[in-house]
Amino acid sequence: MKKRVAIITLDCYNNFGNRLQNYALRETIKALGLDADCLFDQRYAAYQPIRKFQTFSEKHIQEIKYDITNNENWAKFNAKYDYFVVGSDQVWAPHFTSVTSVLPLFFLQFAPKGKRVAYAASFGMPEIPAELRAKYSIGLLGMNRISLREKSGAAIVQNLCALDAPVLPDPSLLLDKEKWLSIARPHAGKPKKPYMAVNYVIQGAEGDIKYIQALAAKLGLAIVDLNALAMKNEIGPAEYLDYVNDAALVCTDSFHNCAFSILFHKPFVVFTSHNERVSTRIDSLLETYGLMDRRFSQFREEKVYDVDFTKADETLRTERSRAIAYLREALGLEDAGLQPGAIVEKAQCTGCTACFNACPNGCITMQADAEGFLYPHIDEESCIHCDLCREACPSLYQRALPKEKTRAFACRNKDEATRLASSSGGVFSLLSQNTVANGGVVFGAIYDEDFSVKHAYAESAEALWRFRGSKYTQSRIGTAYRDAKAFLETGREVLFSGTACQIAGLLQYLGKAYGNLTCVDVVCYGTPSPLAWKQYLAYREAAAGARLTSVNLRCKENGWHGYNVKYEFENGSVYCSTAMDDPYIYAFMANDTLRRSCFACHYKTTDRMADLTMADFWGVEGVMPELDDNKGTSLVLVHSEKGLKLLQALRDRMDCRETELQAALKANPLATSCAPVGAQRMNLACELEKGRLCTENAF
Repeated sequence: MKKRVAIITLDCYNNFGNRLQNYALRETIKALGLDADCLFDQRYAAYQPIRKFQTFSEKHIQEIKYDITNNENWAKFNAKYDYFVVGSDQVWAPHFTSVTSVLPLFFLQFAPKGKRVAYAASFGMPEIPAELRAKYSIGLLGMNRISLREKSGAAIVQNLCALDAPVLPDPSLLLDKEKWLSIARPHAGKPKKPYMAVNYVIQGAEGDIKYIQALAAKLGLAIVDLNALAMKNEIGPAEYLDYVNDAALVCTDSFHNCAFSILFHKPFVVFTSHNERVSTRIDSLLETYGLMDRRFSQFREEKVYDVDFTKADETLRTERSRAIAYLREALGLEDAGLQPGAIVEKAQCTGCTACFNACPNGCITMQADAEGFLYPHIDEESCIHCDLCREACPSLYQRALPKEKTRAFACRNKDEATRLASSSGGVFSLLSQNTVANGGVVFGAIYDEDFSVKHAYAESAEALWRFRGSKYTQSRIGTAYRDAKAFLETGREVLFSGTACQIAGLLQYLGKAYGNLTCVDVVCYGTPSPLAWKQYLAYREAAAGARLTSVNLRCKENGWHGYNVKYEFENGSVYCSTAMDDPYIYAFMANDTLRRSCFACHYKTTDRMADLTMADFWGVEGVMPELDDNKGTSLVLVHSEKGLKLLQALRDRMDCRETELQAALKANPLATSCAPVGAQRMNLACELEKGRLCTENAF
């Protein structure tokens, strides 16, 4: 049975480009072997409808009308369609979508995330107004696949959500000239003599109008105002195609007029001085196809008919291939949309390394990108296509969450020295000591010799101190999953700690439950770039004039609530700062250095895969003031019977009291919600390249 796709776009019944791109997207999806319908809520048509446009739509697009306010319609459509595609055209333009009831429609929020696809969507302007940025961020992060029509649109998505979205051609460019001319129809009033086809420019700047009139007179061309003919109901989209194809010259400030001029190899000149919004999207088109010299500001009159479309044709072939690959992957036909050698999309990859550990042939390497984050890369030549890497990926296959009710406890280690050396209440030290005392092995994040962060294991009490303290950068898992499995298979007890996504990676990699495994995750703010950390350490050493000897990112010399950092160096110098005055911590807390997947984290919930979750018990002074001495108190969330028994076994070595879950989470919002995208997150790679991200001169 064919998959069914529904297309949602603007419904402009007096706009050539809108109707034609809608037709083209439907035809392209149908050509992939899918059924495609176009949904239309007539109450939100962008313009007053014109009969010839309605006739064209009824014949070639065959829209299905619906009422946007009727939830029963959406239930019916969700049952009928496998995917919903929004686009192309200016579906996300604020001047079209700022109406409260329309914005969720164009972000497909009525459908499950897995069904939401955007094809070559346009914002219609270079930036989103400040008052709408939050709504747009939510809408964009809720999409399953996003592609944009303009580079400026890709920049907006990167700015709002730190997501890389491909720029793909407008649907009108996906069909060849022959396909378009098959539905073109001549207009009875078309001039017999050579003419200049003009679209929208007559409504523009007075200087442009006078120049066009003078140029037409000089070239001996009649002027045909396509927009005026449409408004008089003399022509529709079918006649428009014929007019453009037969024109001697096209003068326009219309995006789609430029697109069809490129398709039909028509000489054209672009006038956009009066309209910045139009200029942004047309410039993206002209730049892509090597035709910037067709802008009036660069136009040479003596070469009015001299247009070289060679590069445009070559680019068009490449762009069509990219577009089809994107649609095939986005609509569930194949994985063609992934980058070569990738396992999952970048925005979904947490860097857990489960795939790397699962590969039996060693053909996966973890490679750092320009932002310093590790991503898996498959060597296709050595790959044996066993698919174990994908089976181990927690982003592709999410495990069921435990059914036990989560309970919350306030805890603190009775050994004050250990507690002061820990980030919060020193509870993990007790857990790890108990594990090695029973002959087990503890896994966690440690500082390497150069203060980079990696996962390692310890089998003795003397080595456990390295796990203490917060380490605010993403740790390298390396072979830790394999090592843990080897210990588990021998029957030894294993305590594995990490972020929630690292625990998910471990469990998916293992593929089965182990009674001798205990998992502990942390309430994670997000994982900052290892490259940003490396550069900051180099900056601190240069400032001190000596090598670093110790790092304490949660120094308690001024109390737990103070949140201070301390760096010590070989020459005896010391750097201390409050967290928010420290450039690295400031950038971290501003969400400017976090991994992309952190902004749409699947594990921000009280129901977790780990047996225990640990965090600072911020707000403990208002919940259990008797456990707040400003030296650190841990919040421990218990998710399993195993976790509860372990915590109870340590009660004689710590102060531990149960509390109401919601009260405990009141001052810990990041336990259940993602960090918002930082204002400077889109500049991360650029600032890292400059080598000055986390310095006093950053940004």
